[in-house]
Amino acid sequence: IESIADAWLTYLERSGDYEGAIALLSELDFSDSDAIRQRVSAKWIEALKLEGDYQAAYELTATLGLADTALRQRAIEAESIAAACAAEFRVLLDEPESFRIRGVWFNVTGDADAEITGLVLQIDGRGVDGAIASNYAIFERGESGYRFVWSISDGFAAQPEGRGTEAERRALQTMLKDAARFNVAAMLTANPAPVENSLVSVAAIQRLAETGKLEKVEIVDGGNRK
Repeated sequence: IESIADAWLTYLERSGDYEGAIALLSELDFSDSDAIRQRVSAKWIEALKLEGDYQAAYELTATLGLADTALRQRAIEAESIAAACAAEFRVLLDEPESFRIRGVWFNVTGDADAEITGLVLQIDGRGVDGAIASNYAIFERGESGYRFVWSISDGFAAQPEGRGTEAERRALQTMLKDAARFNVAAMLTANPAPVENSLVSVAAIQRLAETGKLEKVEIVDGGNRK
């Protein structure tokens, strides 16, 4: 009976029926049930993230009784923020299909569990001259969510639409670029290591872009704490 149960569990896991695998673990007594449950649960959560459904992954994490649930939810929340912002910047590239995300840094107020007030994305993309440019795109949190502020690039810069005279637009652009440089420097100084190492998988965000699911990502509701 045990060998049949093991075979059935393996089949469910390999076929992607993680819900069925978890149900089977609850009904039968496996010698290493806790370890198997952790493994299957992690795969289930990753499968949801690969579909861009971070909200479902976030909610599922709370129901599975996993170790480090709060940290796992924080990671899902942070990745949903980075993915949604990456989607917004991707459409600003001259060739959106050339999008490559390289790193993520967060600006966090207070301790690690506090509000994410801004972030910097390092994104490569092909410019009008055909060359690949590396961009540092700044996003800040406002009343209606995260908004793109500016990007600094070794090839080109994307910026908000200016108004007024040409001189006024140039002055505004200079002021915003100076502010952007300061913000990037401040964020990189406060967070010297890319957050992907501890929270966010840029590889997962890149896969969403390559499978056409990045633009469907929504930021986790209720996960960003103050």
